[in-house]
Amino acid sequence: MKIILKKCTILFLMLIICSTMVLYVSAAGDSNPGGSYILGDVDADGKVIIKDATRIQKIVAKILSSNERSNLAGDVDFDGRLTVKDATLIQKYLAKIIKNSPIGTLMNMPKPVYTLAYNANGGTGNMIKQSLVYDQPDSLQANSFARTGYKFSGWATSANGPVVYADKQDVLNLTNVNGAVINLYAVWKPNTYTIIYNANGGSGANYNQVFTYDQGQNLTANKFARTGYEFSGWAASSNGSTVYTDKQNVKNITAKDTDKINLYAVWSPNKYTVSYNANGGSGTMPDQSFIYGQTYNLPANKFTLTGYSFAGWATSANGAAAYKNKQSVSNLTAKSAITLYAVWSPNKYTIVFNANGGLGTMNDQGFIYDKSQALSGNEFIYTNHAFAGWATSPTGKAVYRDKQSVSNLTNENGGVINLYATWKPMYIVAFNANGGTGTMPNQIFVIGEIQALSENQFTRAGYTFKGWATSAGGSVVYADKKNVGDLTSVSGATYTLYAVWEISNYTIIFNANGGSGYMAEQGFTYNETQALRANTFTRTGYTFMGWALSANGAVEYKDKQNAANRTDPNGSKITLYAIWKANTYTVIFNGNGSTSGTMANQVFTYDQAQNLRANAFKRTGYTFQGWSTSSGNNSVVYTAGQSVKNLKYNNGDVLNLYAVWK
Repeated sequence: MKIILKKCTILFLMLIICSTMVLYVSAAGDSNPGGSYILGDVDADGKVIIKDATRIQKIVAKILSSNERSNLAGDVDFDGRLTVKDATLIQKYLAKIIKNSPIGTLMNMPKPVYTLAYNANGGTGNMIKQSLVYDQPDSLQANSFARTGYKFSGWATSANGPVVYADKQDVLNLTNVNGAVINLYAVWKPNTYTIIYNANGGSGANYNQVFTYDQGQNLTANKFARTGYEFSGWAASSNGSTVYTDKQNVKNITAKDTDKINLYAVWSPNKYTVSYNANGGSGTMPDQSFIYGQTYNLPANKFTLTGYSFAGWATSANGAAAYKNKQSVSNLTAKSAITLYAVWSPNKYTIVFNANGGLGTMNDQGFIYDKSQALSGNEFIYTNHAFAGWATSPTGKAVYRDKQSVSNLTNENGGVINLYATWKPMYIVAFNANGGTGTMPNQIFVIGEIQALSENQFTRAGYTFKGWATSAGGSVVYADKKNVGDLTSVSGATYTLYAVWEISNYTIIFNANGGSGYMAEQGFTYNETQALRANTFTRTGYTFMGWALSANGAVEYKDKQNAANRTDPNGSKITLYAIWKANTYTVIFNGNGSTSGTMANQVFTYDQAQNLRANAFKRTGYTFQGWSTSSGNNSVVYTAGQSVKNLKYNNGDVLNLYAVWK
């Protein structure tokens, strides 16, 4: 600070300042608390001079500020304050007007005393202020504030500041300002707690969730499930009602640190509708409303189905019965609806067979409704009568044939149906093989009815069945399986029919089988022997050996051999194949003037290639050139070792080959 002092006269001041001067003064002063000071040394420069008086005047005039040391050093009259009087006394001291003054004496400076004020900073409670003396260690008071949902962490120097001091911490010299007040603010850390989710009868997993006091947070979305129930929210106990909805934003469920809060899933049972399906039957039944987890009695069945008895309820149209009529049930479905299907069991009934004048016994026969089944074959007999079928009354006409497939003769469960045998006068047709072989059962005919004769089952080698005659030597009267009736009018009589046979004719066809030429077909009659035609086929290089039944078969017949009964069916044709044997011929090797050497003859088969033997002849002064077919011909026809075939074609022929020399 720049201060201009004009020329003036200070009372009692021996020093007169006649000229203008500029002074620069620090307002800070000595800030070191404690220690000592010189009384009157306001600017703490170690001596008392006119500047100290001037400084007091400026402090009084509020031109400069002061501190504790300057206040103590300037209060020379010891009245506890700085005044113009103190400046005047210093001036008098310097002018030596005052004698025996304490000014200039070294004084001890008192230690500052300051106060700690404790602020709850959002908490509750009271704590008294605490006085501390500079340079004297002391402990902070134990915290006695409280804050719901928080735990005390320490003291800060501002409301939002971090922890600077721990609870009851030892401290020293928090300030050097005497009478200063230090505010300490409680620092609070919010408590944390854990929510544990309980399925409460459900299944699945919901992980625990950590919450911080005073911080809102959504509850974890429910992941539990319970068959037949819907999630309604969370309760504070297993049997409690809903307190929180799913994913509700909550806070401050508890104020206790590390507390564990159990929330229990609240489940509402589903309501479902039970519908009843006749499943092929008729009638109506109203739907029913059920609540999951509760027991109900199914209603009595009101549906009906002809030929069937109600067997219970199934959960599908083709399923087996799962529930009985009027059964006590619960939890039929976890969904909103279920259909129960009537299960129907087909009724069973019995057929009783009555001989109705005949003899014998027959077992009763069981039937199931809607299932076709053949009636048991009739086992009753009635002399000279034929079974004509089954009637539903003793005097009724036949309704069902023997072994007829029937169904639904009654729809009554456990019902009994009586069937009565019906009879008609009959005769027997017997079949005679008449030279043939085999057997045929007799056939029963009813007088007055047309019926087909049984199909012929007799056979006769070399003959064809033509029909039936009424005598052993008679001609055909009835064709095979012909419809006939009333062959006799005598009940119980036997009427014999005789098989009529016609001898078979067949034809032999001759096949050249690789040869050439033509041969006419040859007719034969069964049981008549006849010589085969003489072979007229030829094949170059081959000799005919006989006849076979296949192209590559063995010889069955020699040329012109007698044959008979070659085949049975009338009008059949049989093919005989010519069998050929390849001819062989001999090659003789001639030295044709050779001087030494010999060669064996070589046999050839027609159609088979073969190498000529290697030349073994020698002729002095000559070289072998090959083979010629004449002794005087020097032209080579075949070379040495040449592959040749078919040099001759007649069986047993001889070919002479002559060496050609050069």
